[in-house]
Amino acid sequence: DIKAKCIQIIKKSHSYNFVDFIESRMSSHQVVKSYQRLFLLGIKDELIEDEYQQLLSLSVVHFFALSGMHLYYLKKFISQIFSLVLNKEKSDIVVYLLLFMYLIHIPYSISLRRAFYMMILDVLLKRYFNKLDVYCLVFMAFLLKNPFYIYNYSFIFSFGIYLIVLLTHDMKYQEFYIYLFSLPFIIYMQNKVYLISYLFSLFLGIFVEYFYQ
Repeated sequence: DIKAKCIQIIKKSHSYNFVDFIESRMSSHQVVKSYQRLFLLGIKDELIEDEYQQLLSLSVVHFFALSGMHLYYLKKFISQIFSLVLNKEKSDIVVYLLLFMYLIHIPYSISLRRAFYMMILDVLLKRYFNKLDVYCLVFMAFLLKNPFYIYNYSFIFSFGIYLIVLLTHDMKYQEFYIYLFSLPFIIYMQNKVYLISYLFSLFLGIFVEYFYQ
């Protein structure tokens, strides 16, 4: 084996970017800031590692980590603002451009990009394909880009749960069925499940939706 050691750092530079802009407007309280970074930028730090594991155990971590759900509510929120001054077509174009700029400036997230690509393709191809067709196109595109995504937990959970959402779209008590069919994914990834997590997720779902309204 060959090992290398850094003797001296000659120069270190950092350019001010979108992430820095967001972080500069976060809370001065370190724990609150850690949750804000997780919620807005998808960045998890050691300060909330224990709390993150508890959220993971309760199967509600997706409410705090960036996901397609956040992108949906963010789009809804921005659309309401621009719809006041623009017509729907122009408003949608501006919103999608802003969401795209947001995505390329934050750390890579499979769930966010899956949601964004489906959002765009659903608009562009809705005359020819339904949502399940678009889902399959995005699914294949991800695997063509990197076949090893099939072993990635984020990929499995994001695409697996969204498939359940699509299949139960017209069913009563959809939230319960989504939770029920997500249990195999949760057990596979965590080897345990807390039944109270369903009630907890319902409460947090209402809170998150209110937060974006």
